[in-house]
Amino acid sequence: MSMKRDVFGLGLCQVILTTLVVGWIAGLCGLSMAARIVLGGGIALSSSAFVLQLLKDKKQLESRHGKSSLGVLIMQDLAVVPLLVVTPLLAGGDGSGSNNKSMGKAFASAGVAFVMALSVLGICAKFVFDPVFDFVVSAHSQDAFVGLILCTVLGMSFLTEGLGLSNTLGSFVSGMILAASKHKEKIEAEISPFRGVLVGLFFFSVGFEIDLGLISSKAGLVLSCVLGIMALKGTIITVLCHAFGLTMAESQRAGFLLSEVSEFAFVAFRMARSYGILDEETTKLMLTVVALTMALTPFMEEIGAKIAKRLEGKED
Repeated sequence: MSMKRDVFGLGLCQVILTTLVVGWIAGLCGLSMAARIVLGGGIALSSSAFVLQLLKDKKQLESRHGKSSLGVLIMQDLAVVPLLVVTPLLAGGDGSGSNNKSMGKAFASAGVAFVMALSVLGICAKFVFDPVFDFVVSAHSQDAFVGLILCTVLGMSFLTEGLGLSNTLGSFVSGMILAASKHKEKIEAEISPFRGVLVGLFFFSVGFEIDLGLISSKAGLVLSCVLGIMALKGTIITVLCHAFGLTMAESQRAGFLLSEVSEFAFVAFRMARSYGILDEETTKLMLTVVALTMALTPFMEEIGAKIAKRLEGKED
């Protein structure tokens, strides 16, 4: 199965289907259209940090389910961009039927702002970043090179924020631009010493999102949300992987591996709270649920591996 099919076939189907199903369930709970879009889009994403680290540690990036999982993650990362673009603009209406025009204007404005941002970033990448990086590389200064990388990320964050978009979007897109640069090998080599520390801090910060008071007071609700989301995502991904040609053993393993919610959901849900799309109680619940699904990822991967062995044994 080609990577293109994994990304634009399997990955796109997973993002759309999960978003629609979660949005429908959120609608049954009485949430607004804006809240349904944010929750559906956020929950459709899986954690690249956890999944890629697990695949790398277990040397499974080249396996069939590993390649398919990577393809899904790439599409999910691409879906982050429109989600972060549209979330601030959804605050213009309450999402009811009387505000369909407002919702349409929000998506239209998001599209225009997104195109503007990509255009500016594309022009900067070609006519500003490459010449500047060439000059710094010719100076043979490691400190200047690392400083330029940090300035690029911060500068893109301020740029997207100035365009009325999320500064997180700027950081994300700047990473994509740097990854496409002709100096990407040197960039990766220079930031690799910081990667372990930053990933460790990220995992550490996930623990802070778990509200122990909320868990103790609403244990049933939290547990049902965690298990429901992971079961829903796992089922959708398993069915889609099987439909795209993977064996049932490989499909369910990808389903278990990608059943958690992404770290980008933290950003999207907090942003939705700041714009009044999600209330405080719902946001606390979802942040706790997201953190718990991420914490369960290694255990889900182990379960998927054990089931895969049994299924492969029966197939043999």
